[in-house]
Amino acid sequence: DPVLGIDSVGITVVASGNPNLKPENADTTVVGLVFEPQWDWAQGLSFSGDWYEVDIADAISQIGQQDVVDRCFAGITEHCVNIERDPSTGGITRVFRRFFNQDQALVEGIDFEVAYRTELNFFDSEVETLTVRVLGGKLLTREDIAANGSVSNRMDVYTLPELTANISTAYSVGPWSFQLQGRHISGDKLNRTWTEGVQVDDNYVASSTWWNGTVRYSGELNSGSTWDVGFNVLNLLDTAPPIVANSRGDQGVSNQYDVYGRRYNLSINMRF
Repeated sequence: DPVLGIDSVGITVVASGNPNLKPENADTTVVGLVFEPQWDWAQGLSFSGDWYEVDIADAISQIGQQDVVDRCFAGITEHCVNIERDPSTGGITRVFRRFFNQDQALVEGIDFEVAYRTELNFFDSEVETLTVRVLGGKLLTREDIAANGSVSNRMDVYTLPELTANISTAYSVGPWSFQLQGRHISGDKLNRTWTEGVQVDDNYVASSTWWNGTVRYSGELNSGSTWDVGFNVLNLLDTAPPIVANSRGDQGVSNQYDVYGRRYNLSINMRF
């Protein structure tokens, strides 16, 4: 509660709809580029990138209880009606998380892909292919703009990562195939409104990268049916997710990371 300067407050939270909502309208702009070099040494290589901007008018939103309190404290009065206080102590007793039409929401970012595919010749008697693919996205802007012109930045917090990426490498030779796939999520602040050394000692949630691996063998029966056996290891290196502190003073993890650790799958498929 920034009004009373209390770090942790026990309250009742009510999430509700709003019959007075208006439809939202969006203007979307996307500019893309694909480049496939034709030089001999770069055959099979391709680059693509897309810049996008989505500008939503009367954007429908529902924000967390802390955002409701923080926006009221920042002078966005439309949120103050969603906060109830004890008349004798002034402390917060209840916060309503209602859907509402904010004046504008803006998101801007870049998506990119780098792909490479080639045929190898390690084994003369077998067909071999190697494929490497990187998919990523970088968030440049994410803002909510109230009717009075106040801008609320939604970035700079770990729950809305600035950079995400997937990388996958696949190699096949004859009936065998191998795949290594990685996932990366960048780190950021635990709470965008906190200052290290004031509200918290460490206001940063670390980035996380984890890998999955697959080995598969396929074959064909005399009848023409095909089959394959696959062995998959998720979170190959048993990478632990970043620790996330919370307002209760203890620790947890976020489901946006891999929270289960290393695990194994065996699959058998038959196609008639």
